[in-house]
Amino acid sequence: MVMKPIRQPSQTERTAMIRSARNALRQNQLAQTVRVLAPLLTASSPDAEALYIAGLVAERQLRPDDAMRLARRSLATMPHPDTLRLLASSLRKAGDLEEAARVCDQLLEVRPNSKEALAIKSDALQESGELDTAESLLDKLDTAFRAEGQEPPPSVIETRARLRIQQGRFDEAVALSDSILDRANTAPALARLAYFTKAKACDRAGRYSEAFDAASHANQIGNPVFDPAAYESSITNIIEQWSQERLDNFPRSACKSEVPVFIAGLPRSGTSLVDQIIDAHPNAAGVGELQSILRFAGEIGRSYDPAKEPPDCFGKFSHDDSWLSAAEGYLREIHQLAPAADRIVNKAIGNDIVVGMFARLFPQTRVIHLRRDPRDVAISCYMGAFNTAVFPWTARIEWVIKAWEQSERLMAHWRNIIDVPILELRYEELVSNPESQIPNLLDFLGLDLSSECFEFYRRKRRVRTLSHDQVSKPMYTSSVGRYKHYESRLASLAFPRYEHGA
Repeated sequence: MVMKPIRQPSQTERTAMIRSARNALRQNQLAQTVRVLAPLLTASSPDAEALYIAGLVAERQLRPDDAMRLARRSLATMPHPDTLRLLASSLRKAGDLEEAARVCDQLLEVRPNSKEALAIKSDALQESGELDTAESLLDKLDTAFRAEGQEPPPSVIETRARLRIQQGRFDEAVALSDSILDRANTAPALARLAYFTKAKACDRAGRYSEAFDAASHANQIGNPVFDPAAYESSITNIIEQWSQERLDNFPRSACKSEVPVFIAGLPRSGTSLVDQIIDAHPNAAGVGELQSILRFAGEIGRSYDPAKEPPDCFGKFSHDDSWLSAAEGYLREIHQLAPAADRIVNKAIGNDIVVGMFARLFPQTRVIHLRRDPRDVAISCYMGAFNTAVFPWTARIEWVIKAWEQSERLMAHWRNIIDVPILELRYEELVSNPESQIPNLLDFLGLDLSSECFEFYRRKRRVRTLSHDQVSKPMYTSSVGRYKHYESRLASLAFPRYEHGA
């Protein structure tokens, strides 16, 4: 809900609010910080400092897109080096590496010796593959810290460790990660990242037992909680509420656009790869993990009353017009991101949960379901640095198994009841036989065959997922059967049956 502008606080009130907000932020009272700032954030004239502080809250809450938006609004009102730092950091975390480096250069013009700017830029450059430049910036950082009698901080060492992985110097990456973990005062979030970096380096070096142990240590940090039985029950509830009988009476948008396309599937199943292939087509685009429709699903959930029959169960969203309005809003958003595209694909994690809603919002849409061997999905999720506050099921192999089973169960349900086409793509077939799978994919989307889709890795675009490595190089099959390196650790677990080509 958009809040209406209110009276502009007086200067005395503003000073007190800013002081109180900064004090709450220092104590990590993030919700209180935002509450204190609310009058300044909703006033008729934007307050640059309040926007900046709200951006810091979003940064701590791991919401880089929101932090980015708030930083830009603050800079538009009053440019400040600290806000440039926030914007650069948020861009880096959001995966917009080129823009992050550019903003770092702006910050360095104002603060020529800014260690934060050098650190963010070197991090962005190593991620984008500009390894020599990244190394020179890290060397400059090391020199600057040592000139002040300090050792480089763990965050800079961790960046260098990831750089060593890209250089193929895996043992050095492990040693650098260990040097962070050996410190008594390493913050938990950074220790977690260092463990995952060590896991990746060990995996690449063929030191699989060490890789699994490092990932296990990382996944224990923060003590993530996931209830498999409760999760299964929630999927059962979706299936029951979205039954064929009830669906016939659900609201339905009159949207006729064929532009929106949705990818559904668990992370590490090839969703980013397919997104990149489609984006490479001259008449198509990918918008990554756009959250707009999932936010609409959240609004529906808050209004939903299971005790009522459809369409009344949707409360204020019980009329077709409200669904059409949401559909049109989404179309405007994606057309701003890709104005010339005939097909625009969204691959947000969680799309499998709301496929039924896609069908009611966009009756002409198409859905692509990515599947992959649950053993490879489990290992890839377990070894990946997912945000376990959002995806707690990635922290244990048995939890990933449950998530895989329930995703499969739900997709089978959608396939049986909705009237939009669903294309099933198996990761193993896609990477082993792109010559037939890519043309089939494009045909499903109503797109002409384009040679550019076979050279998807040449695309220089923002890829903000753990699959960045895969989509930035030609197709490879070495990840098929990755679980075999860890079979001794998986022996006690029962995996669902999955047959390639079945």
